[in-house]
Amino acid sequence: MVAEKLRTAIEGAIFSDQNNEYNITASFGLASVYPATVDNFKTSDLIKQADMALYEAKKGVRNRVAIYSPKKKWFAL
Repeated sequence: MVAEKLRTAIEGAIFSDQNNEYNITASFGLASVYPATVDNFKTSDLIKQADMALYEAKKGVRNRVAIYSPKKKWFAL
């Protein structure tokens, strides 16, 4: 929910410099450790999972949030 709120806020904001106004978008890839007591947990695995989700979020449509799922490897919102 937080990532989606951030994505929506960024999408709706107008950024400007001295000469131009810009609309930008953002994609987010999320992952979490569940349950928190997973044996052999590695931070690098969590980062890899979030990275996989981010690349899925950026595929084609972009401007979305994707969540890593061990079964599907990702889930897009």
